[in-house]
Amino acid sequence: MTGIISGTSISATVPYGTDVTSLVATFETTGDSVSVDGNVQSSGESANDFTSPVVYTVTAEDGGSSEYTVTVSITGPPVEESSAFASANTIGDQAIVTLNVAGSSQDFVMVYANNHSTITFPTGLDDSGSATLSTQFWMGETEVVNSVVAEVLQWACDNGKFCTNSADPNYLGTDYL
Repeated sequence: MTGIISGTSISATVPYGTDVTSLVATFETTGDSVSVDGNVQSSGESANDFTSPVVYTVTAEDGGSSEYTVTVSITGPPVEESSAFASANTIGDQAIVTLNVAGSSQDFVMVYANNHSTITFPTGLDDSGSATLSTQFWMGETEVVNSVVAEVLQWACDNGKFCTNSADPNYLGTDYL
């Protein structure tokens, strides 16, 4: 990693997960000594805690000194490349589905409604409404589908994608799914 020098400020960025509590700086100087809080530093040997900016003092042979403030930033977490897949075991008009997203799995039942079936299912916040359809499709249990959506929303929030006020399964309601 190389720091960027701008006047008496030096900034550097380290990869996500780097322990910045004991980083060792490598530097070259024409000065007599380099110190941090009065402790003489040796290039490539002296460790410092960079959880907050660290001030390096460079002292010249004539006794004059200059201070350089080093600030270390950590990159954000990497974007997970997740594999999502579902597997199903069909029994009659039901399928037991296992949905795997980002290493977490959720089991739920899907129900098949053929062209001649009418099916009524809950909608709205807290499933307060209902809708009826006459068509051929697979439908998931509302509570479980909401649970899966809530888990995905929480993952997205935790990984800096976006964040809502809540990952409660009833936060969006089925009208928004």
